[in-house]
Amino acid sequence: MSHTSLRRAIAAKCYKRQALVIRQSTQNKGKPAYLILWDVTNNKPATQEEAEGLENVEVVIPTLMQPDRRVMVNCGAGAPESFVGLKSPPPAATGLEDLLSAAVVVGMAESSTANLTPPPDLLLQTQATAILPRKDMGVETVLVGGRLVDAQTGEIMQGQLDPVESADFETLLHRKLLGKTGDNKRALALYYRKRYAELGVIPRALLDKHQGMDGRACAGKKSSLPEAVITRFIERVKNACNRQSSEFITRKRRRIGVFQLLLEQEFDCAITESQLRSVVRAHDLKHYLKGGADDDADVKPPSFWEAEDVGALVMMDGVKSHFFKILHEGKWKTVVYIEFFDMGSRVMLAMRAYLSESSENSIDIFKRFLAGNTFVKKPMALRPDNAGGFLNLRRPMNELNTGSQWTTGYSYPDGFKFIDDYARAGEPRDKAHLEASHKRFHDFEMIIIDRFKDRVSKVERVMCKNGDKMEEKDMHYLAISLEELNASGLTEHYMHLHNSRQHRFTENGKPAKWIPNERWSEYLRAYEGSTFIFAAKDIEASTRYGYEKHTATISKKGVITFRTGKYYVDDRQLWSNQDSTDITISLIDNKLAIFNRDKDGKFLGEAYPLVSPTKSAKLADSRKAKIDKIDSESEATRIASRLSSKEDGFEMLVDQKMLNEYVKKGLTLTIANELLDKESGKYAMAPGTVIGFRLFSSAVKRYLDETNPTKILPYAG
Repeated sequence: MSHTSLRRAIAAKCYKRQALVIRQSTQNKGKPAYLILWDVTNNKPATQEEAEGLENVEVVIPTLMQPDRRVMVNCGAGAPESFVGLKSPPPAATGLEDLLSAAVVVGMAESSTANLTPPPDLLLQTQATAILPRKDMGVETVLVGGRLVDAQTGEIMQGQLDPVESADFETLLHRKLLGKTGDNKRALALYYRKRYAELGVIPRALLDKHQGMDGRACAGKKSSLPEAVITRFIERVKNACNRQSSEFITRKRRRIGVFQLLLEQEFDCAITESQLRSVVRAHDLKHYLKGGADDDADVKPPSFWEAEDVGALVMMDGVKSHFFKILHEGKWKTVVYIEFFDMGSRVMLAMRAYLSESSENSIDIFKRFLAGNTFVKKPMALRPDNAGGFLNLRRPMNELNTGSQWTTGYSYPDGFKFIDDYARAGEPRDKAHLEASHKRFHDFEMIIIDRFKDRVSKVERVMCKNGDKMEEKDMHYLAISLEELNASGLTEHYMHLHNSRQHRFTENGKPAKWIPNERWSEYLRAYEGSTFIFAAKDIEASTRYGYEKHTATISKKGVITFRTGKYYVDDRQLWSNQDSTDITISLIDNKLAIFNRDKDGKFLGEAYPLVSPTKSAKLADSRKAKIDKIDSESEATRIASRLSSKEDGFEMLVDQKMLNEYVKKGLTLTIANELLDKESGKYAMAPGTVIGFRLFSSAVKRYLDETNPTKILPYAG
């Protein structure tokens, strides 16, 4: 019977022309709860004669049962004989002693006819508004031992003597709602309370210890879709992966929304995406939607990175600090670590901290890479990131390969040569091995923060982008400079840890373990007679091609104007008296490198900054003497003003010439104030006379004699 039909039957007090035996209870916080006596054997309302003797029954404590199990109840020999909620036993079971005991209502009158054993075919049902049991009903329950029997097979599902636990609905509901918030929590609470009110039985979902499902599935309900629609949907999804089927759908269009439209058109009914998603989960169809086994054209076969020989490919990239910033010129800056990484051995060949991936910084780390490593006379591919600051390395590599009048060429047939193998723009997979090492560096940032923990100015919770998502993290602001960070030795320590420890790597799709330094050393030993190092002059000469280029002109007077500064060209052959000369320049260490303004951009020479003419030493000494005299006279004037002050009571007659001599010997206003404050009463004994100044003069001479080894004037008499 549906809930609506039940409400109508209660209102009419009859069901299929048969009168209902209805009782009303107000123990649910004053809300009416209607109790109907029902004959479950004949599936019809119980008659008045069958219900005789049960007029004192007001509250029913229902037994706990699964929706797909029938629970049969017996009070047992030693328990009070009261009606508690009963379903007929299966045909195989005979006698009430084989049925399960349950909670019994206590508090009835001893003379009540309810103590009579009721017929076993009566079941008390509740209207939808009844919520039983609740703690506030004041009903005492008694637990009696028994066993649980399957209604279909008669098989014992629970032990002989274990008591039936009286589960608390509110406690189980609270456990189910743990971890849920908002609308989801409110909807689930409303759903389970409604189910409990309708059935009078705790829903199976609340008894599920695994907390695996919610809603209809745990309530024992089937999908709201017709069985024909479900079957057709499964068939269509599987056919969509088969290229031989007329219902094949390419993987990119194999979505729930597409199947929704197809099924709605086929069955002429409304279907929601949530209904189809529940079918996908129940029948494990996600594999077909993402790409089935028969969809060979859309699904790429598994692949792996092909191994490279040691020294054959060196990657270059920068990684930004995620968890700290440093102070630079009054502003907080993110640190960028630029590194060189050999793919074959996974050894780090160079690494240093910078503030950006600029041309100047990329050249600086390139110099360190060239100067700090030994190379083998074999081709080496260099794969920098496609960042703008790294693109300038092509020309220095070419200069080292071919050489010029300024540099030695290191490229020979079947020997060493640099091959520029830049990564594609926006393709981090081209440097996957180096990108993977960045994760370990972010762990090392905690070591950097711990080293400078006494220099942490503040810690803020900030939002940052991680791939396609935004996430929160703690940013530490370290009051240190870039020079302090590089001088701390932490970068070298990180390189040592990475290169000297064993790591797990993947090579040709197979996992392997090795120490990067050992593999790199074996490589150098294998080519011991074919190794070399770059000369320092060649490194300097080649790397000047990597700085940022600017267009400029040399005037007819051999002067270059750049950024409000003027530079002169010392090589007379580089410019003409007749017309200005077009060139390209780079600013390197406060001087200009001059290049041809063409595609080759050959280096021509250098230009130096113009400086103002230097002044003679005699003129400088004369000016310094004048400044010292002005300062000395100014100091003597301030001291004389204090000595002759009427406010202090001194009013001395000051000998200015003698005071000037004291100032030259080292007397200052601060010293004079200390001497005056020490014996101010003595100096103010004879105001308006020379006595006070003579006493002060004696104190000054004693002070200067103690602090100045140079002999000074005799004491004033």
